[in-house]
Amino acid sequence: MAKIAGVVFFFSMMSAVYSFESKQVVLDKGNLLKEAKELQNIAITADGMLAVAPTVETVSAKELELISSFLPVSGTFLGGTNEGKIFSIKKTGQVDFEFDTKELLITSFVKFGSMIFASTIPNGKIYVKKGNEWSLFVQIPSKYVWKLYSKDKKLYAVCGLPAALYELSADGSVNKLLESEKVANFLSILIDGNSVLLGSSDAGHVYKFKLSDPTNLELINEFRGTDIIDILKLGTDVVIAANKSTSWQSFPVEFTPSLGKEDIGTIWRISDKTIEPLLSFPVFVNDIEESGGGVLVSLNSTGRLFLFRGTDRCELITSADTGSITAISKDDNTVYFCGSRRSIIGELTSRASESGVYFSKVFDTGFVSRLGSLQLDGVGRITVQIRTGNVADPDETWGVWSSPVDANMQNVSVSNGRYVQLRINLLGKDSKLERASLSYKNLNRRPLITKFDSLVQNNPMGGRQINLSWTVEDADKDSLSYSVYYRLENSKNWYSLSDLLTTNVFMVNTRDLPEGGLIFKLEASDHLSNHKDDTLTAESVTSRVTVDNTCPKLTFHFSGGKLSGYAEDSLTNVSLFMYQIDGGSWISFTSVDALLDSRREEFEIDVSLSLLDKGTHRIVVKATDGHGNSTLVGKSFVTK
Repeated sequence: MAKIAGVVFFFSMMSAVYSFESKQVVLDKGNLLKEAKELQNIAITADGMLAVAPTVETVSAKELELISSFLPVSGTFLGGTNEGKIFSIKKTGQVDFEFDTKELLITSFVKFGSMIFASTIPNGKIYVKKGNEWSLFVQIPSKYVWKLYSKDKKLYAVCGLPAALYELSADGSVNKLLESEKVANFLSILIDGNSVLLGSSDAGHVYKFKLSDPTNLELINEFRGTDIIDILKLGTDVVIAANKSTSWQSFPVEFTPSLGKEDIGTIWRISDKTIEPLLSFPVFVNDIEESGGGVLVSLNSTGRLFLFRGTDRCELITSADTGSITAISKDDNTVYFCGSRRSIIGELTSRASESGVYFSKVFDTGFVSRLGSLQLDGVGRITVQIRTGNVADPDETWGVWSSPVDANMQNVSVSNGRYVQLRINLLGKDSKLERASLSYKNLNRRPLITKFDSLVQNNPMGGRQINLSWTVEDADKDSLSYSVYYRLENSKNWYSLSDLLTTNVFMVNTRDLPEGGLIFKLEASDHLSNHKDDTLTAESVTSRVTVDNTCPKLTFHFSGGKLSGYAEDSLTNVSLFMYQIDGGSWISFTSVDALLDSRREEFEIDVSLSLLDKGTHRIVVKATDGHGNSTLVGKSFVTK
């Protein structure tokens, strides 16, 4: 097992400081949003705590595939679709068809006095509802009417192809205030007294001019490669929502805001002295709306609604099951929003929900782990459920959710697993969670012996020695110790040669071992890095190794220059014959069959005596076995 660390695990990163303490999974208030997989009626406060979200009253217009724009009107809603049709939607869910513009898309609604106007693309048509009847109000020269804007009892149309701004009169007359060839579309507008700001597509231009002099168009900033989708006045500053127009395919799973940075969707602040990013997301911003001195922000691909206050406070207001929140609208200070899933329109109330559920991301403990105790830091009633598995994406192989746990230092009964997911239940409208931590311990992994070899060779100090060497891998990088044993091949009893070795080689002189066929065993243990209850070992054995410490028997006869005889060994083959006369040089010779491949070998050779003086001489014969054990036998003879 790896040296176990006391680690704070923020899901996306883990550092290791080794000790024998368990590791921890920690959900901290600074990371709760980033590490969320799914949120149900969950809010995150400005100080980062998990809380129950306000109640969202929803109306589902199931008959409509997608609501592209909507407008709250006297307890009902007008909804425009991506087929150019207009519907009335009651809070009971009843949907009534009102009008078919036969255009591609309804882009916006605006209430202007007793009338309601709707803009469309791609033919520059604007429709009006007077009483209960819809009709074509005007067709302007620009093809795309992106937004209708009402200010100081005047109505404006923000347009594209060409980019232009029109002032509309109640009688249907059109006054083109300005047109620009520098950009293709104007998308957004803010009128503050005599001052006007216009935001464009693609080039990200923000222009400024005065209603009294629309010909004097001033470029105040260029947010390159972005669409300026909305502009708001917030106190004395201007807030701009900009999306990078080149990032249509960039939809990561995370919807975590970053303060003071630029990303795919960014909220900018323009003051008298500075232009700076306030808040950004790795997805498109769909809409923004002023609320209580802050900015409400909705995102593409998620039902999360954020509220940004000041320069360092961002709250998750709600996490509704609506799909993308495509638009936000206010009516008498009540916030409404439109979701893409099942064409839901939601009303954000001031009443807290009774409960909320937070699902963490699945996180990886590295390998199979045993979970320990749970600790919670919060207020109200909070329970936690846990499930584990051994594949990264939860499937049918994962365990079921554990029973709810609501007490500190309580162990959670779940099966061991490599991957872990937490479900946090906030039970009660006042419940809040600041921190949850779960201890775990990686289960130890057994060492793996990949090689265990033996080699018999001469010992520099005399005799023969057996060199044992091995290679062992440990996935946990544990410190290992080794023990070496042997047994006779026909015995089951193992005898220790050495233990607590920390090197990967061991040598033993054959004279310290019994003769015969021996088997050597290596035992690798990770006890140096683990508690005794968690220690694991691995074993490996060699093939048969012969130990022969006995010299062969040698018998010979020498007469008239004829040398004959035999050598015999009980364990290994005879490997060498040599003779010498009168202490001269050793002369090697072979067996009768010239093979030297058996334990008994006979020999018969002629020895030349022609160079010897007459008299008594001595011949010595040496026979050596396969383990270097030698026998010398000498005899005297006489030459005449």
